[in-house]
Formats: sequence, structure tokens, C-alpha cells
Amino acid sequence: MLNAEAKKGTARAPTKTVTTTSGGFSLWTKLILAVISLFLGVLTPPLLVRAEESTTTVTQEGTGSTPTGAEECTTNPDGTSSCAYSTLGSSESLFPCKDGIVDNYLHEDAVPGYHVVCFSKAHNPEKHAKDYIQVTYYLDGFRNRTITQTFPKMNGKFHWKHIKFGMKMKFGMIEPKEGFQPWAVFTPLGQRVADADMEDPETEDLILDVLLRYQTLLVYEGGQFIWPGVKKDFLRPVNLYSIMPMGDKTDHPDQVVILRTFSLHPLVFVVENFLSPEECDYIQKVAEPTMEYSGVVLRDDDHGRPASDFRTSQSTFVKSKGDPTLLDLEFRTASLVRVPRQHQEDVQVLRYGPGEK
Repeated sequence: MLNAEAKKGTARAPTKTVTTTSGGFSLWTKLILAVISLFLGVLTPPLLVRAEESTTTVTQEGTGSTPTGAEECTTNPDGTSSCAYSTLGSSESLFPCKDGIVDNYLHEDAVPGYHVVCFSKAHNPEKHAKDYIQVTYYLDGFRNRTITQTFPKMNGKFHWKHIKFGMKMKFGMIEPKEGFQPWAVFTPLGQRVADADMEDPETEDLILDVLLRYQTLLVYEGGQFIWPGVKKDFLRPVNLYSIMPMGDKTDHPDQVVILRTFSLHPLVFVVENFLSPEECDYIQKVAEPTMEYSGVVLRDDDHGRPASDFRTSQSTFVKSKGDPTLLDLEFRTASLVRVPRQHQEDVQVLRYGPGEK
């Protein structure tokens, strides 16, 4: 269920902004990438279309970094060198694996089936395999459960299939869990990058480019993205409409909402600024003519008792067909949860009077 609060003048938490600058992919390159995504199912079109964000300025909690266009390396305490890397047009990662960034995706307690993974390209001239990809796993999204692996070049290049097998081993995901979709890898913005079923070697370089470009990635064993709760009252700004699930398009201007973690067990969010007061009034007006008392499904030993013994509220469903406001609400919801609009039910409106349940 999606709980929405319409507020005026709500103070916003520090935001993370990604501002597109000039440059990026050419039109032909975008078209080729889009064809690859649609026919091979590797990446959702939003990720490819917005791949030009590789030439961006990223601001996180008031600190910014500007791409220099050249690879940069830093020396680690153990003498190795860590290098930011991407072939997408910039040396700066969108979500570098460092405190202040990774903290936005790690939880106070372990979350089974959810993992945070950090990818980086490194160089150590003292090693036989001088260039390698370092992968750090935060098992169950928990800071205190980390494992690090390195993957050297094989036959002169890196291979996604080797990294994928390493992930399967570390997460115990060799065989798909019964009753679950195959596990999948997502960017911190909820864009699907790759999943367990993908076996096309021609897409490996593209996948690795995206992993190294974002650096911080999220893995869900159930194969479906869910915004991480992190901790109670955690605030996460989400820029709606900038990213839409595959198949959904809208020309609505971007809108920032705040996800506030209301509960971790179960995971419940309050969505602040999701509906305006005017939209709330409009939905009530549209729903009014079809409002009726809610029905209930009775247990065998409760048959014969009136529904009002259990529930006294009223409800209705309103369809979006031919209604721009309700249609936009569906697109907005699709962008928030990163699930195509076609998977939604009609908008349900509930009304509780004084003392009703």
C-alpha cells in the first residue's frame, strides 16, 4: 500500500542531484544501445537513454565533484592503486563507494536477500595480473558483513560472467530460490542492469561499463527493486519522472518527493509531497459518487454476521481512462516504485468517518 502525505512547505532533506551537461552519446549510439536493450533484455531503456549522465556533476549532501575526463588513481594504504574507470565519458563515479554514499544503502540490521556491492577498477604493478576489478560485498546490506574479491583480466579483458559467478558463490545463489524470480542487479536509482538469466557474451562490456560507472550497485535475490529502508526516519529524496520503468513514457517535469522510513519490520514508507492538496480534493470529488461500504471475506465460523461487525469504512476504485490527473498519478507511482504502470491496479480510495474501522 502506498501512503502519501500532501504537505505545503515541507522542509526537504539534503538532496542528491544529477545534472546533465553537454556531450554524452551520439544519437546513433543511443539507438544502437536501445536496440540491444530491447532485443536482449540486458538493460531497461531508461538506463541507456540516460547514460549520457556519465558526463554529469554529482552533488551528495552539499559536496560535489566535477568530472575531469581523465582516469585518476589513488594509492591505498597497502600500496595498491585504486582507479576510477569508465568508458562512458568520465572518470568520476556517479555513486562512489565511500562513506556518505554507501551509508544511504546499508542497514542497521541484516536484511536477508538484499546486498550492496561495490565495483572498482584497480592497478597494482607488483602483481602478476596488474589490472583487476575489485568487488566488495556488503552481505544482507549490513556494514559489518563484508567480503572482498578481485577479478583479473583473462585473455586481455575483464569478464562479467566471472564476476557473476563470484557473486553467486558469495551470496549462496547458485540455484534460483524456489518461488522467487531470478536475482538481479540494480543501480542505486532502481534501474535494472543485469540478472541471473542473462548469458549473452556480447553484452559483457556494456554491463561492466555500467557497473564501474555507478560503482555502488544493489542486488536483490527476489529480482525486484525496493528502496532500501536503512533505518527508522531515514529520509531519501527521489526525483520522479526522471527515470521511468520500461515501457512507460511521460513528458511531466521532474518532481522531488521524500521517502521517510516509517518502519523497518515490516518495511513501510511515508511518501511526502507525493500528492498536492488540489489533487487530493480532486480525487475525493471523483470518488464520491461510487463510494460504498467496504465488503469483507468472512471466516467459516463468522458466516451470518454483518460485515459492519468487522469493517465500517467506505471505499471505491476509480479508473484513470480519460482522466489526465489519475493517469499522471499512475505514471508518478510507476516512477516511484520502478515498476511499469501496467502492473498497477486502479486507484483505491478509502474513507473513514469518526469511529469507523
